[in-house]
Amino acid sequence: MKKSIIALSDLKINELCLLSRLSFGKEKALRLSELGLVKGTELKIVKRAPSGFPIAVFTRGYELCLNRSECENIVVEVVE
Repeated sequence: MKKSIIALSDLKINELCLLSRLSFGKEKALRLSELGLVKGTELKIVKRAPSGFPIAVFTRGYELCLNRSECENIVVEVVE
């Protein structure tokens, strides 16, 4: 089975994925990892602002709002 690797920003609402990698500088990657966004973390987009961003992501039992830049630089693997 082929894995779908996409940016978090391309994920559909309620589609489940696993975090594959963070494409940020060290400081930003560290801040997001402190929020629990590490490789293998399960994520699901639960809602989007009318303009598309920010995106509310459910992970580890809580909702986290991410901006466009963050969503475009978080690479995920879609769970099928």
